[in-house]
Amino acid sequence: LNAFGAGAGTLIQGNEIFAGTQGGVNGTSFALVISGMGLVTVDSNWINHDPGEVGSCPNPSLGAWCGGLESMGSTSIITNNVVFGMSAPKSVGVFMSDNEVPFGDIELNGNTIDGGSGTLSSALACRTTIGVNAMIGDVRNNILAGGSGITAYGFYEDDQTNMRTCNPDTYENNAIYDVD
Repeated sequence: LNAFGAGAGTLIQGNEIFAGTQGGVNGTSFALVISGMGLVTVDSNWINHDPGEVGSCPNPSLGAWCGGLESMGSTSIITNNVVFGMSAPKSVGVFMSDNEVPFGDIELNGNTIDGGSGTLSSALACRTTIGVNAMIGDVRNNILAGGSGITAYGFYEDDQTNMRTCNPDTYENNAIYDVD
């Protein structure tokens, strides 16, 4: 499900959403991709929760992640979801990045997020390539499992462009499991 350029008041609620298979030798795959300057609410969804329904991502673009939910410069409230990554070289439950616009404010609260499986897996990952150092919003009251990757993290700050950083404003009251 791609919600590019989502406007204020966009609500994605109560769905089962699964990532498809990444095609060819480049690209990526996510079950849900959101972007846009308006406030997007993602609430009470089941994302990649049944591995039998999830595609694969064996040959993504260099450095690309595959997984559950990708926020590309969105301003969003992400609450009460169950999110899993997928089988990929770099698998993530929730990936946050800037896109054609800098980061908006992202609020992650009350979710259960698993990083999936692969060489590297993480419940949350973040990368900024435009703008300045990014403060992404608040990460509170989540259950974060790194997944079953060879190396697993609760929060992974991906390779940054020109030494920029990407960090939450607040990171508190999270239960973090299965991490290196």
